Amino acid sequence: MEITQMKYDDMIPLLEEFESFCEETYDLKIDGFGNFYDLVGEILEVVGKYKKHIKSDPTNDIRFQIIKGFGLVDIIRKILRVREHSDIQELKGHIQLLAHDTKIIQNFYSESTDSDSNKLFELYVAASCMVFAESIELDDPFESSGGTNPDIIVEFEGNRWGIACKVLHSPKFATYRDNVLKAIDQIEKSEVDYGFPILSMKNVINYDHFWPLIGKDKEDDELIIGAYSTIDMPIRIFNDYNHQYYENLGYFFGGEEEVEKIFSDKKSFPMSMNLFPGICGILDYEGNPVPTFIRRLYSITYLEFDSENDTFKKFINSFDRAISDL
Repeated sequence: MEITQMKYDDMIPLLEEFESFCEETYDLKIDGFGNFYDLVGEILEVVGKYKKHIKSDPTNDIRFQIIKGFGLVDIIRKILRVREHSDIQELKGHIQLLAHDTKIIQNFYSESTDSDSNKLFELYVAASCMVFAESIELDDPFESSGGTNPDIIVEFEGNRWGIACKVLHSPKFATYRDNVLKAIDQIEKSEVDYGFPILSMKNVINYDHFWPLIGKDKEDDELIIGAYSTIDMPIRIFNDYNHQYYENLGYFFGGEEEVEKIFSDKKSFPMSMNLFPGICGILDYEGNPVPTFIRRLYSITYLEFDSENDTFKKFINSFDRAISDL
């Protein structure tokens, strides 16, 4: 888990750095990326309000503007921190998706029909893996392998790991199960030694509940945006979401015997990982609300296996640190 309180002053230089990186590394001019620059506009407005260059209407709900702006910053930082990796060209196709009419950010809802947003989750995970991977292969977003490969193949300490990335678009347990089964099949068909599915849980989170409005000021209608005194409550919300899947999936996979058949002797470890991202207000030491990015990565295990063996433990620990870090 990583908790990061964003610094507004870092946002604009980061966008400028990313623009230069895209031009120098991929010969891409992102000033033509309309949807990307819509989000940039959100960031400029958020920063302007923070610095009081832009007058803020206290009756407007700015939570989702902050969520979208910070979400873009998050994915950009993930990319820029691995800009020197020898396989950085593997990310080019997915970065080109930023030009499409898609939900770029990976910490807010996207439509089930938005396949580009799903592929940008692959970019998010791949850039995270490049922190520790010796080499990486990323399924082409325009000429997909059609399910015969996992989305990402990572070389780490002499082993090839397949990571199948899925974005959950329904909270139904059956939908979760189907995504896991599809991921295991992709990994099994590929030329990898080990693997596992990771699911983005961004579409099952009620963001209005995660970062709530308290109400309106009776005198001037100013919106009162909630803030937690500590991180305990937002973490509990994520815990509760994940626990629902943990408690029910054995039943939805068809009971113990069926689970044994599905997961035994597979390249994929008998587990799946769930990534919950969110932004909410946390009070600082002076009592001021500060937008805070929280990521929590959970695992759900279906069969007992040796999770303490060095091969598994080193990879999972590296993966957890890389995907959680900002």
